[in-house]
Amino acid sequence: MAIIKPNNNTISAITALPAAIPTGKILQVVTSENSYQESTASTSLSDIKSASSTTWETSITPSSTSSKILAHANISWYIEMSGTASDARCFLRMHQKIGSGSYSGLMNNPYTGMYFYSAQRFDLSNWQQIFTNLSSPNTTSAVTYKFDKKSLSSSGYDLVINYGCTSTITLMEVAG
Repeated sequence: MAIIKPNNNTISAITALPAAIPTGKILQVVTSENSYQESTASTSLSDIKSASSTTWETSITPSSTSSKILAHANISWYIEMSGTASDARCFLRMHQKIGSGSYSGLMNNPYTGMYFYSAQRFDLSNWQQIFTNLSSPNTTSAVTYKFDKKSLSSSGYDLVINYGCTSTITLMEVAG
């Protein structure tokens, strides 16, 4: 069995390799927290707020058009029972817009909630709806995220956002 010893040229090539592949590095991070509590029984979509009449929006501005944006969010929600509902479902969705453009939804299956299969109900504690999205916006304009919500039934319960908890979003620019 022959033993192969690397020469100096081989070691130099290995040492230089990471600099030749700059993709995947995190270039910047933006984090936003929202503890504003709001409640709805409406079956119409409305934005999640960060204060009364203020939509919770978080932006990051990529340094290069080749950058990707990794968005990771945890939305805190709670179901407050007010009647005899047999289910308590809600709709939560994450949106993205580029520059001064329009928002577009990012998640295909945003429904979440609980079903009660018997007359026995239980108190629902806080839940976290997690959203993760990797996009290639191809821009150096601000990329902004927001969320909307609605109840799927208008009787028997209220959807409460940030019931004693905090929702968060973290945006990361990833070198492309």
